[in-house]
Amino acid sequence: MDDTTNIVQLALEAFLQTQTLEDAEAIIDQYPNLLTDEIDLFLGSVISDARKKGQEEMAMALDERLEFLRSVRQDTEESQSCNLN
Repeated sequence: MDDTTNIVQLALEAFLQTQTLEDAEAIIDQYPNLLTDEIDLFLGSVISDARKKGQEEMAMALDERLEFLRSVRQDTEESQSCNLN
């Protein structure tokens, strides 16, 4: 594994282990690469695999995390868009 893969893995593990909204936001601030298309696609794939294996609770929990990442990403993009105007 290269350094980038390790960092992404660490970021995802840290994010998935957070217990509070504040902790999740702190991890996203520390690892903004969690807001990329690659992470979105990866988590979507993990969720799909969990559902195929009958692990619906895990899939639902991961789906909640993915939706949170998407909402933060959208808010960030809208904020950046407003700052450009």
